[in-house]
Amino acid sequence: MEPGRFDLSGHLGVHVDHHSEADRAISDGTNAIYAASGEASAWSGRLGYWVRPTRGLQFDVSHSSNASWEGSTSVPVSDFANLTTYLSARGMVRTSPMHGFGVYAAVGPALMLYGGTGDNLRTSDADLGGVVDVGARLRAAPWLQVELSLSNYLYSSEYQNEGRVFRHDLLILPGLVYTWR
Repeated sequence: MEPGRFDLSGHLGVHVDHHSEADRAISDGTNAIYAASGEASAWSGRLGYWVRPTRGLQFDVSHSSNASWEGSTSVPVSDFANLTTYLSARGMVRTSPMHGFGVYAAVGPALMLYGGTGDNLRTSDADLGGVVDVGARLRAAPWLQVELSLSNYLYSSEYQNEGRVFRHDLLILPGLVYTWR
């Protein structure tokens, strides 16, 4: 059986965030609440094309939403959220797709876009960086695979009070991959 040339995948998982810098804040002039680190929900959608059976390209859109906050304010905050969207293009290598189980690695440039409730405590709404992704796939059917992806986004971000800080955002993303020719 010939391996598929195209992949379309969807993932739901977590963004593990243990950075000390607060990304967003809401203030009433006296008190403030700040985005807190912790685990955030994440999703990802990817489209891949295999130029050769073990080498390919992939385009990814991932999104993280963290509702954790700390502090206090008199302003009612019903839906506090710290949002990050990751856009990336990756070169990929994988073990032979002819086996039922395989592993892969991918690397490429990435763009991080920030949004959410309150004021952005970074000096920019976007940063450029890179992504390193490793994972494993298990074939469930000739056209369907179960995947576990570990995506680590590496970048430097400028904060209003802390200055430039190196960041890495780890996304743990189990998902399904649909493959076709």
